[in-house]
Amino acid sequence: MRTEGETGPVNWDHCGISLGNGNVIHARDKVRIDDYRKIETLTALTGDHPKYIGWVPIERVLNQKP
Repeated sequence: MRTEGETGPVNWDHCGISLGNGNVIHARDKVRIDDYRKIETLTALTGDHPKYIGWVPIERVLNQKP
């Protein structure tokens, strides 16, 4: 995901999948399971932090064309 951070564009290269009960499996430097609210505590190389913007149904992702 590419977003505007405090210091310019940030490419998060991050994706998570909901496991229910607020848990997300996600990968960046390693695969792990965290509460979805903890994702905002991650830090990019630029020092920026991701912002939770919501969930996307998997059907929407799978129906996208490259």
